[in-house]
Amino acid sequence: MKKAFNGALKFFWSDKLFAVGLILFAGALVYSKQESPSPIAAVALFIAAYVLIGHNILLSTLKNILKGKIFDENFLMTIASVGAFCLGYYAEAAGVMLFYKAGEFFQDQASEKATRSIQAMLDIRPETANVLTDKGILRVPAQEVGPETLIKIAPGEKVPLDGIVTDGSTHMNTAALTGESAPRAMVPGNEVLAGFVNGEGLITVKTTKEFGETVFSKVIKMVKESQAQKATTEKFITRFARYYTPAVVLLAACVAVIPPLVLPGALYSVWIYRALVFLVISCPCALLLSVPLSFFAGIGASAKKGIFVKGGHYLEALARTRTMVFDKTGTLTVGKLAVSKVTPLNGFSREDILRYAAMAERHSSHPVARCLVQAYYDDFVQTAGQKQTALAGEYTHYREIPGKGVDVEINGERILVGRPAFLKENGIAPGGFNGSEDTFVAVNGKLTAEITIKDTVRPDAEKSLGEIRAWGVKRLYMLSGDNSNSAKAVAEELGLDGYAAQLLPGEKVDRLVELMQNQPANQKIAFVGDGVNDAPSLARSDVGIAMGGAGSDAALEAADIVLMQDDLSRIPEAVKIAHKTRTIAYQNIVGAIGLKVVIMFLGTLGYTALWMAIFADVGVALLAVLNSLRVLRV
Repeated sequence: MKKAFNGALKFFWSDKLFAVGLILFAGALVYSKQESPSPIAAVALFIAAYVLIGHNILLSTLKNILKGKIFDENFLMTIASVGAFCLGYYAEAAGVMLFYKAGEFFQDQASEKATRSIQAMLDIRPETANVLTDKGILRVPAQEVGPETLIKIAPGEKVPLDGIVTDGSTHMNTAALTGESAPRAMVPGNEVLAGFVNGEGLITVKTTKEFGETVFSKVIKMVKESQAQKATTEKFITRFARYYTPAVVLLAACVAVIPPLVLPGALYSVWIYRALVFLVISCPCALLLSVPLSFFAGIGASAKKGIFVKGGHYLEALARTRTMVFDKTGTLTVGKLAVSKVTPLNGFSREDILRYAAMAERHSSHPVARCLVQAYYDDFVQTAGQKQTALAGEYTHYREIPGKGVDVEINGERILVGRPAFLKENGIAPGGFNGSEDTFVAVNGKLTAEITIKDTVRPDAEKSLGEIRAWGVKRLYMLSGDNSNSAKAVAEELGLDGYAAQLLPGEKVDRLVELMQNQPANQKIAFVGDGVNDAPSLARSDVGIAMGGAGSDAALEAADIVLMQDDLSRIPEAVKIAHKTRTIAYQNIVGAIGLKVVIMFLGTLGYTALWMAIFADVGVALLAVLNSLRVLRV
């Protein structure tokens, strides 16, 4: 209530002519009710009130006529009210402008609510940074801070630039970018992003990007650009209004002229008045305002949840998506290799197997090597001090063959770790492999273990995919650059409708295009990915959804929708918002047109007065706007 009152005061203060006109209109109503008012004085007051209240509408009409843009809602209001004056309905003519201006005010208030829902979430980026220098800490404009600069972030402060924590520990509120409600722990080595809010600790951060290149800056730019994008439904409304307005003007002319010519005793004044009522009711402002607002509100609702949509077009396309294609690594899986199974052979224990494997792989940078070392530490090394001695020993022989494995000799023992083909090349008996493509360990010529290493499926993947299907996505596919065995295991575990493996980025696009060509014209295909190699597919699909835009600039640029947190559950949330947004937009179209047709029919028959017509038109617009704002509560 307080905000509405303050908004009204601001409106009156910003449009002083309207305020004076409102006072004159009230005075004219009171004066006209006196016992013997002067007709000339009453008319003069109403005319003055009319001009002052509707001055901007009258000017807009005149300017548009001079530009050749005649048929819009301003023209409808002007011709209806001027016609009412000509017929002697002075109070109603001024009331038309008053109701219309009041309706515009309430519509603007509703629109600002949707805008604030986005701006309040985005406009939290600090403009300065506390830079560490030889002279101490200096507060510097964030735009002037370059990469590789050390900055201090105190408890309660917002992070001004992307960077890496170098000193201190804390918890951060990341909701502005990720939508994640729980604070995220930050220690040296962790990445922080502009827009995060520091919790209880004082930390030092080394910046990695300039102010304009931060993820947060790109997101702000993306959301601002999204306001300029039009959904297909919005474009339909624009085209609709282009033909609708001249059509209703022609119909109004027919209402004014034809009945008096064909009906006995019909008066031109009566039917001209009804034609004016018809014009007022037919104003399409409810559609022109509420449909774009529906999609803008959908963008706002998505942004609150860490889902950034580049335009209303993509929300509508997502609502029409019936096939969704996923990348595997980092999208359906966590993107981190882990030991899922150790099968001991020839009497060796699990601890011995992992220790041998870790000793052999400890200096390799290969993901499988790091995975084996970490598995040994996680299972059998409890303290940091133990890590210093657990894998002690010097190599007397070391050979790493890229893509095959390692062959080392340490503490007098020869250790081989790799795929079956590599061990066969080094004389290990092939009979123990049984066609497996897992990683094997051999010590002193004897096969010791088979180790299954795979990327773990995300814990929420199965549930999220089920929810996506529940929202009308009928087919789920996976396109992966990983090997066939790994891709098949993930596809079977998640119950996907199909998959393809060992694909290069260009081959992914080719497969995606094949799926798109087999899709009905009114249905859309979405692609979900997370990395640089997914950028071509994200750009080519009807709707590109990037997982974890905070970590992939290429995905952020190529995608149409960016999930700022690596969380599959955001996808069904996005689909839900898209469906809700489109449903409300269609409700506004059908409801507004339906109500207008009924009221126009009643007005033509003489059951609706001019002031009731404008009130009905404003009321329909307000109902449509309020209905649009329901998207914000999704």
